[in-house]
Amino acid sequence: MNPTLVIRTDANAQIGIGHFMRCRALAEAWPGTVHFVGSAPKSSKVLQSPPGSEQDALELLAFADEVKAACVVIDGYQFRVDYQKLVKEKYKLLVIDDCGDAGPYQADFILNQNLGARAEWYVGAGKLLLGSRYVLLRKRYWRWRKSKRAVPDQAKNIIITMGGSDPDNVTWQIMQALETKATVVIGPANPHRAILQTSAKHRTVIDPFDFEALLAASDFAFCAGGTTCWEMCFLGVPFMVSVLADNQRNNAENLIQSGIAEKFDVAKIASLLADPVRRAEMSQKGRALIDGEGADRVVQQLTSERIRVRLAREEDSRLLWEWANDPETRAVSFSSDPIPWEVHQQWFAGKMQDLYCAFYIGVDAADHPVGQIRFERESVSVSLDKKFRGQGLGADLIRLGVRRVFKERNFPTLHALIKPANAASIRAFEYCGFTKAGEETVAGHSALHFILNRK
Repeated sequence: MNPTLVIRTDANAQIGIGHFMRCRALAEAWPGTVHFVGSAPKSSKVLQSPPGSEQDALELLAFADEVKAACVVIDGYQFRVDYQKLVKEKYKLLVIDDCGDAGPYQADFILNQNLGARAEWYVGAGKLLLGSRYVLLRKRYWRWRKSKRAVPDQAKNIIITMGGSDPDNVTWQIMQALETKATVVIGPANPHRAILQTSAKHRTVIDPFDFEALLAASDFAFCAGGTTCWEMCFLGVPFMVSVLADNQRNNAENLIQSGIAEKFDVAKIASLLADPVRRAEMSQKGRALIDGEGADRVVQQLTSERIRVRLAREEDSRLLWEWANDPETRAVSFSSDPIPWEVHQQWFAGKMQDLYCAFYIGVDAADHPVGQIRFERESVSVSLDKKFRGQGLGADLIRLGVRRVFKERNFPTLHALIKPANAASIRAFEYCGFTKAGEETVAGHSALHFILNRK
């Protein structure tokens, strides 16, 4: 299965690059081919008609027909009801929105990842994916998901980032107000680059390739109310937020009211930079809000998958131990002895640190765990919670786990060793394309050896 996704969005100096960046996160999570259409960077098709016009929609549909799209995503405030209706008549449609003011909506799915998104904005609009659990965050930020954030008494490593564009040059206003030296990130579509680079006090960088590393190393940030807020939250960077456009206002206000961010106020800067208790609170609340899995959740909805796979976490340890000691699981294992809790804890801690182990948990649409799949070097191990057996979810877990590990690791071949009496496991692996390669003996037990080669 290699479904094609077509994303209609734009990026330029006036609207910035936020729509494009969050769509990139969705594209990274999509299991097949992705085509961008519009004025965004690296678009497969640049449309000639006015954005949001009927002709624009017809050009989009013609391209979607050409690439045999399975789903279309539109992200931009110019794509109103008539545009949506034309697309929805032919394709499964996801509309990404921020304000709820383009109704009545005509879509199969509505995604509004912002705090304060309300269902009443989208009455009759299809399935609603609302709130921060659906935040579209690129996976390049994930390497900091387990990092411990130090909060110094005095914040010294300061960053200013007002997004990809900043047409009103709010960046310059903050630079002028800030007494402390800062790193100023100039977005790729910023029209005020020349004046920003004249600052003798601050360091300026233009569209850095390691932007996420700069954020992660920061003690404090000044940012706009767009997509960068979610990156700050995930990394645990405390920040002051400025509203650069009306579509950012609701989200910024909710972040402030939740205690995650502070409203930009020159009079409060010095005291906040010297208040580690408040900054630590902001950091902790931000990290608790965003887990980085929003794009995967959206893809699960668009592809109608019953489950998805996520990385195993420390808090999964006890559940995994209970699954491992289930009598049916022990019976099909090559060692049937019960596993003591202390032994499991030590084993699990080792697996979480093992660079050659890819450990995933299968979860349903409500994030309830249903099973685990583990790839140790090229060897596959899988098990299901007994409550979810007999529903074909074992095959789903194997298929999705294999797809993800081939995407994230360079394993050329996967190997599975299965007891001959474990008919359900054999069927599941064969259904997912594994073929029998021979027979072996493992810990004194006969084992069937199945393999799957990367395509």
